[in-house]
Amino acid sequence: MKKDIRRSYGYLSIALIASFIVIILDVYISINIGDMANAAISKDKNLFLGAAKIGIICSLILLLVNIVSDYLYNLYKLKATSNLKCNYINKIFNKRINEYQKENIAKYISGFTNDISTVEKDYVENIYSIIKNILRLIVTFVLIVSISVRLLIFMVLLGVGSTLISILAAKFMKKYYKKRSGLYEELSVYIKEILNTFHIIKLNDISEKIKSSYLNKVEKVENENYKIDKLDTISGGLQELFSKLLFIGTYVIILYCTKEGIITLGSVFVVGKNIQYIINPIIDMTTRIPSFISTKSVFKRLEEIKESSFESDENVKISNLEEIRIEDLSFGYEDEKVLENLNLTFKKGHKYLVVGQSGCGKSTMLKLMRKYYLPQGGGIYVDNINLNDITSDSYYKCISNIEQQVFLFEDTLKNNITLYKNYTEEEIENAINLSGLRSFVDNLPNELETMILDNGKNISGGEKSRIAIARSLLMKFDLLLIDEAFANLDYETAKNIESTILNIPDITVVNVSHVIFENNKTLYDEVYALGS
Repeated sequence: MKKDIRRSYGYLSIALIASFIVIILDVYISINIGDMANAAISKDKNLFLGAAKIGIICSLILLLVNIVSDYLYNLYKLKATSNLKCNYINKIFNKRINEYQKENIAKYISGFTNDISTVEKDYVENIYSIIKNILRLIVTFVLIVSISVRLLIFMVLLGVGSTLISILAAKFMKKYYKKRSGLYEELSVYIKEILNTFHIIKLNDISEKIKSSYLNKVEKVENENYKIDKLDTISGGLQELFSKLLFIGTYVIILYCTKEGIITLGSVFVVGKNIQYIINPIIDMTTRIPSFISTKSVFKRLEEIKESSFESDENVKISNLEEIRIEDLSFGYEDEKVLENLNLTFKKGHKYLVVGQSGCGKSTMLKLMRKYYLPQGGGIYVDNINLNDITSDSYYKCISNIEQQVFLFEDTLKNNITLYKNYTEEEIENAINLSGLRSFVDNLPNELETMILDNGKNISGGEKSRIAIARSLLMKFDLLLIDEAFANLDYETAKNIESTILNIPDITVVNVSHVIFENNKTLYDEVYALGS
């Protein structure tokens, strides 16, 4: 993940150069103030007015450069976080479906929200601020040493003490950051779970139990936040002590040097103006360094989420498929065997109905054919090529799916049917007619431009199923896999849609269903019965 941020280091460098110019101008203005003070004391009017003019001009330039510096910093932050988020989503979409499903979705959500936000705040922003503070300290140290070496030695000693406190605090905070990240994930998983089962919670009157569990998990997260805040407070208190000592000690030294005639009164003004640029950067860095170092555990966690857990064996691309052969296929969930030594053949252009009792493995067989899971025994062969060796992208271009669970995007009906692909109006209208959506579309206020909300909460289950069917009919495919697609449709509509699908020539249809229409049975070339 750090590589993604490094790609924005060019913008970071430009932003830091602009910041360095701001620092130089600021220091020059403070020197100019010292010259004005010395000129005022010596009553040199010309020197005073000359210094004043230069100060005004430099202040105007400083204002402009400061604006540019802030703009460049924001541009760096934009590029860094965009690279980070884009690469994270790309890595997730590079996972195969069977690999993606091994993890709880909330783990990915936690990565997007909590972990990436932590990296943005504690790494992306801090790396700029820490380097900027170091530049500020270097320039100010050079200025101070030109006035008094004793003063610089005093400042360095206090600065070293302050830095040691920061490093010590970072060591403890790293542990708490790692634990908090894990607890955030658990909380995200639980929130997703209770929101998905809201109706079950209400119907079974377990709201109090769920709220109690939720508050317990929140308390654990907040306890870790409290520990981090407590360390921050202790560390901050010690830093404040060092800053006060630095402030008081600096003025004691410069006033003593002025009394002894070692430095001029103008130098007192210069030091007075720049002492904040010693104290503030040290205080700022001592709070930023611990959180910056602590992001190491967050980066590690993000890497674990996005990295593939196994090497891909996919190396064969296909452009069409003629025959799918299932040989001695076995698969189970944990200790329960669902499929064992299954042997079936599906030929190009033929239509197959797969029936069987609930739990006999019908839907599991389709998931294996979709590459959602890998076989645990035997194999699936496409034109004598092991399905495991075929690239997912090329295989998915040859198949289409109508699944039990239909997901709809919060977008227009048209985009939900086309899935953001380009089709002609004629193709879209044909899919709408064949799927039985015609009257539904005609009765909508904005027809195809009507918005579908929150996974279809503003339409019926039957309409969602028809949209899924229309999606599939739009695609150019060799194999259509149907999993209980007609369960949510009325009898006549389901029968007519099934008949339409079965009469499409040259495509292979594998329909897993417990809904059997006697009038359409003759349209199937073969009926396979799984289980007993």
